[in-house]
Amino acid sequence: RVQPNMEPILVEYKGDLRSQVAQPGGQGPLVIHAHGAEESNPDAFSPMQLLVISMASCMLSSIGHAAGVHGIPVGKLQAGVSFTLHRKPTRLASVRVELHVEGPAYDEKQKRILQLASEACPVYRSLAQEVEKQVVFVFANGEGA
Repeated sequence: RVQPNMEPILVEYKGDLRSQVAQPGGQGPLVIHAHGAEESNPDAFSPMQLLVISMASCMLSSIGHAAGVHGIPVGKLQAGVSFTLHRKPTRLASVRVELHVEGPAYDEKQKRILQLASEACPVYRSLAQEVEKQVVFVFANGEGA
C-alpha cells in the first residue's frame, strides 16, 4: 500500500554542480555538490553521501524504536557508513554500515531483534537489490555480530 508523502521539498540548483535545500526550523541551507563523493569537498555533501547517511540514520532510528518496543536498554547509538560506486554509469555498488550499540551485555535474542530492526529501515529496503549491503554490529562489550 502506498502512503502519502509530506509536502514537496524544494531543491534549487545554484550552478557549478551545486544545489541547496532549506532545512526545517529555518536553519541555514543544506548544500549538495554533485562531485563531493569523488573529491574532498568539506562544505557540501554529495547526493550519494546523503543517500548512505539517510540509510544509516534510518537504521539507527529503527533500532531505537525496536529497543523501546521490546524493552531493550540502549545507550549511545552511532553508525559509521562508507560506500563504493560503479562507473559508467555511476551508481551505488556497495554500502557498509558499522552500527555501534552501547548498553548492557545483550543476549542473542536481543541482538537479533536489533539486527532485524536495522534491516527493516525503509531506506535500506529501498536500495536496489544489486547494491551490496554489509551491516556490522559492534556492541558496547566489544562483541561483533
